[in-house]
Amino acid sequence: MTPNDLYITEDGSYGICITNAAWNQIAEACLKSKEKETGGVLIGSYSADQSYAVISEVYMPTNSKSGRFWFNRGKSGLKKYLKECWNSIPRKYYLGEWHYHPVFEVEPSSQDLEQMKVVSNNSRYACNTPIMLIAGKSSSKNMPLKGWVFPKGKVIEFKELF
Repeated sequence: MTPNDLYITEDGSYGICITNAAWNQIAEACLKSKEKETGGVLIGSYSADQSYAVISEVYMPTNSKSGRFWFNRGKSGLKKYLKECWNSIPRKYYLGEWHYHPVFEVEPSSQDLEQMKVVSNNSRYACNTPIMLIAGKSSSKNMPLKGWVFPKGKVIEFKELF
């Protein structure tokens, strides 16, 4: 499996496609952060039939804070950037969040899960089904990546990403 493939949840109800450009942005940010967590916002669009989301880019606010086992995404410039995305042609949307755990096993913390449930239930995000991606440290060339979707506060995992 690679970027540009379609990944679906076990129940087949949600799908995502991660473009090479978005994956490269994530991989580069993870490599730069070394032993600290990092992350940002997922930006993209939806398929014409609304059956899956296309993650085409990431936005990383410059005022994010991180440590070995924690990450707080900043907000610097985010509101303006999301407004530009909304007004772009074609329109781009806030799709969710991503972050990096500098460990080999990629699992969300209870805080990760609770934060995304809050996003799914908060109308200010205008995203009923936010996506969370977590990248992990690589022992080879392939960086592990897992993903979840949070419709109405539920948690549904995507089948193995890469």
